[in-house]
Amino acid sequence: MKTFKAKSSVKRAIIKTYGKEVFEAGKVVPIGEAWGFEPAILVEEEKKKTKRVYENSSSCQNPCKLVWDIAEKMGVDAKRKDVLKAAEEAGVTFYTARTQYQKYKEALRGDVK
Repeated sequence: MKTFKAKSSVKRAIIKTYGKEVFEAGKVVPIGEAWGFEPAILVEEEKKKTKRVYENSSSCQNPCKLVWDIAEKMGVDAKRKDVLKAAEEAGVTFYTARTQYQKYKEALRGDVK
């Protein structure tokens, strides 16, 4: 446990490192002529990682690649709205389809930097 000469230094260090909630849950304790911090929970529980699912997430695997594949299959003469509609029907979010179609067209023109 790290010790500090001043009680206020403990508070400042804990809040800066862990946040105000951790400081308020624990307590500052005297250790001889110094001060230390005793957290409320000594062992933090493991946080389980969960995948965020957004309301407007694509429902297919590799949506970016799928848009490029659809655009290639439909050909260079296909209209933008038709490609976007086909991509949406395949499970790609509208904004992802729109962005990827624009990048596809830029790649065809050679505008990619």
